Amino acid sequence: MVSRLKTGIQETEVNVESHIYDQLKKFDVKSGLFQQLHYNYNYRLKNALQDHNYAKDCWYDEQVLKPNFSVNNGDVWHAPLLLDNNITEDLNNEDHQLVTVMLAPAEDQYVPSAPVTKNQPMYEHETVNVYVKQLEGIVEAAKGNLVSEEGENTQEKGTTKENQFELFVSVPPMEEVNPFGFNYHDIKQNTQVWFDLRIGKVTCSIIGYLVGLAGEKEHLHYLTCIKNKIDPNKVKPRKFASFTRGQQFESEAIKAFVSETKLPVTSCVFFTHPNDNKYGGSPDGVGPGFLLEVKTRVAGSDGPLMAITAHHLLQTNYQMAMTGATIVFLQSYDPEKKTFNTFLIQKNNLLLTVTKTIIDHMITEHAITEWPHEENKLLKKLGELNFGQVPNFQSMKPLRS
Repeated sequence: MVSRLKTGIQETEVNVESHIYDQLKKFDVKSGLFQQLHYNYNYRLKNALQDHNYAKDCWYDEQVLKPNFSVNNGDVWHAPLLLDNNITEDLNNEDHQLVTVMLAPAEDQYVPSAPVTKNQPMYEHETVNVYVKQLEGIVEAAKGNLVSEEGENTQEKGTTKENQFELFVSVPPMEEVNPFGFNYHDIKQNTQVWFDLRIGKVTCSIIGYLVGLAGEKEHLHYLTCIKNKIDPNKVKPRKFASFTRGQQFESEAIKAFVSETKLPVTSCVFFTHPNDNKYGGSPDGVGPGFLLEVKTRVAGSDGPLMAITAHHLLQTNYQMAMTGATIVFLQSYDPEKKTFNTFLIQKNNLLLTVTKTIIDHMITEHAITEWPHEENKLLKKLGELNFGQVPNFQSMKPLRS
């Protein structure tokens, strides 16, 4: 274990604490250091994920954050407080315990499940439960409103009956959610500050290029830019027409999605990974329980996309890793035809773990010394090709299969 700790620390440029915690957990070393790191890990998860009401399904160890003291112990437990936050007393709590107000809503802003007060926390767990129940209600409403009608089609040689199904879905009213948190950067998109924040980071939109989905040339371009902290758009500017087209019709696409689904969407700017600030991403919107990613079709396209690509799958999964959400709606929008198709993408933890292991070692130029993934033949082959060396374009071939 000691040798693996030393090797990992030498390889890790960021997040040494996470590496030590992983090793102590793996070897089941229940030391005082482990308990402290275990607490830090779960506290970060709670703040970055659970406290967002669009990240309802994430898990953290609640018991670690609320330890039990013996009756005779005079210590009183208080949740850790963030220095930049306002501290208020929750008068509705019998213990009058201190609560951290991470973001208070405006006085006229509606938050379901409780009356709005000036100092009320915006993202209470009770509010999250309301949204979860409302989303579950969509499914139940769909089941209850499914009716079967028999229709008769008269033809020259006889009469045939066809079952016609009509589905009515009633979506419960939901309020918008607003992104926040220590890993959220509320800056204006496409400004110089926004571009500077992304330099040197593995952003969600370039994951596919890093693993070689667009060929070796694009792989080397983005890898070089990240390792040397260069803005890739200055080395190879985006095609202006396509880039501006996406910006031009993004808000129109979101409005169409909201109108069709009755689900509120709030624009957001930039998230960094809650446990690794080398990674970041900018979803196009957040909703109560989901993210929204818009893909505008190029001019002259024959309608919206009919299927998603591996690029889309990687980008949306890493967006979920940044925000804690477990669902992304990817919307393919055709501005000329005013139509769109929506694809529901669920979080794939195995995909995230495997690709992040590869990318981490690739950008830090350290050889992979451990490979526990043997879920299928492709992952076994991927491990054989990369074990003991720094991953490269050729060794990642099974990942692109």
